[in-house]
Amino acid sequence: MQRQIVDRPGTQLDWISLHQSVYTSANYSVSQKSNNLYNIVTHPLKNSQKLDTSFLYLGSISDKAKVTGQLNLPNKQCPGIALRLTLWDKQGKLVDSADMAYSPKSDLGLNLLVEGKNPIYLLLEVLSSSKQDLTNQCQLEINNLAVSR
Repeated sequence: MQRQIVDRPGTQLDWISLHQSVYTSANYSVSQKSNNLYNIVTHPLKNSQKLDTSFLYLGSISDKAKVTGQLNLPNKQCPGIALRLTLWDKQGKLVDSADMAYSPKSDLGLNLLVEGKNPIYLLLEVLSSSKQDLTNQCQLEINNLAVSR
């Protein structure tokens, strides 16, 4: 990850996209709402081991990181998505992870907690919750995305 992001530019937002599908290029965005709140719009991809739609948090992280936000799937035909939050150390070893599923029928907000010693990277992945390719129908909006320690 460090090779890919190199040194953080002075105007870089705390959340950046690492990988995006060709399907999401026109519909994907990361915007800062206020100092600590962000809005992200993206699509999930097939549920696979391949890292496709992911966002890296560049802000400071303590031994405990809680990520919260409001989730919305505008297309009610979307069966649902999965979110995975992972915490990594400087050597690129997985420290902790948390997952959640979200569908238009659920009224859940994003609320994931990861913890561990000496974390450096916090990664949020958006995946399909089914084996189908949902990129055409499952745009996801994450509003008021925040990281608290």
